[in-house]
Amino acid sequence: MADYNFGGRDSERNRTTAADKIAEQRRRKTALEDMQGPRLNSRGTKDAPRLSTRSGSSRSDTKQKNNKNNRDNGSKNNSSKRKIDLFPGSGNVYSKQKAPKRSLFGKKSSGNGISGGKVIAGIAVVFLVMIAFYMLTNKNAVEVFVDGESVGIVLDKNYTEDYISDTCQAKLASSLNTNVEITSEITVKKIHAGNNDEDVSTGDYLLKTVSDSVSYNVEATAIVVNNTEMAVVSNSESAQTVVDRILSEHSLSYIDDISSIVEGPEIVGLSFTSKFVDGTEIVSTDRAYELLNGTKQQQLTYTVESGDSFAKIAAIYGLEVSELMASNPNITDTSKISVGDEIVINATVSVLDIRVVTQTVDRTSGSAVIVKTTYVNGIITDTANIESGSSSDAEEITEASETE
Repeated sequence: MADYNFGGRDSERNRTTAADKIAEQRRRKTALEDMQGPRLNSRGTKDAPRLSTRSGSSRSDTKQKNNKNNRDNGSKNNSSKRKIDLFPGSGNVYSKQKAPKRSLFGKKSSGNGISGGKVIAGIAVVFLVMIAFYMLTNKNAVEVFVDGESVGIVLDKNYTEDYISDTCQAKLASSLNTNVEITSEITVKKIHAGNNDEDVSTGDYLLKTVSDSVSYNVEATAIVVNNTEMAVVSNSESAQTVVDRILSEHSLSYIDDISSIVEGPEIVGLSFTSKFVDGTEIVSTDRAYELLNGTKQQQLTYTVESGDSFAKIAAIYGLEVSELMASNPNITDTSKISVGDEIVINATVSVLDIRVVTQTVDRTSGSAVIVKTTYVNGIITDTANIESGSSSDAEEITEASETE
């Protein structure tokens, strides 16, 4: 028999190289079968034998069963697999199963399910929206403002602007014993508040706070003379007290017979006007007396009448004869004045015009004449004859006038 000897080391090296190649091919094939499972035969059935010559085929059979089960389970949810091409161009693909997602309570959820964190966040948002809606719609309290400044909160929606204003106005009027007019702006705003909120107070306390915070005017009486407001006192009684004091001190020295007075004395153009003023504008009766009982300088013209003398005219105006002569330099002899002459008088007269009317009987003409004379600040401003007749008739008329 021929002995084929390829000789020496070259033949041994070639055998070693071929063995290594076969071992590498088997290793790759086994690895591929481990990932892919058993091959399909030409008919497409799954019962083709595994192409493996390695020992330990029982392990390959076990892996084949596991791979088959994995493919069967994977076919139920292909969307959860990710395919990887192990050998580009060879067509051999490895599919990796995605890890299942967990639900809020630790159970498996589908691939498209919502995570537990998102559910919790959604619930929190809904809860906050519900709280905000409740606070916006359930306005159970009223916040009160005075001239734009918050003064407190009361848990009563019936506290309206009119109710608060009227109640506080009545309280102030009662404490001041006069009518009151609130000048501050009172506004309210409906809000949601709790019993433990810092600014929440009782209704009585809130009304007291508002009364202490508002500005207001009080009803008073203005003393007006000839359409000029002279003073403001607390009420009409105080005003009348001031007027009575002034009139009681008015001197009637210019009237010979006080019993002949039929009208007055009275202040010309006097009236009382009720008004609401700031409390600081009200003065006392003493101060009002000073304001009304003042004096002023005034130049007057007096017409000499029958029975007048220079001294008598000076006395009427409270002047000295020398003062009266100084204002009438054209008169050098005071004894030489005649009825109808005009005397200039620089007098200090009252701020008020005090009017007095007298009624007397003039018998100088031989017949009785009833004369009505009007004085303003002691100066005759008007004279009128009322009746004329016999002396007895004049006396009766005079008595009747005095009785009236």
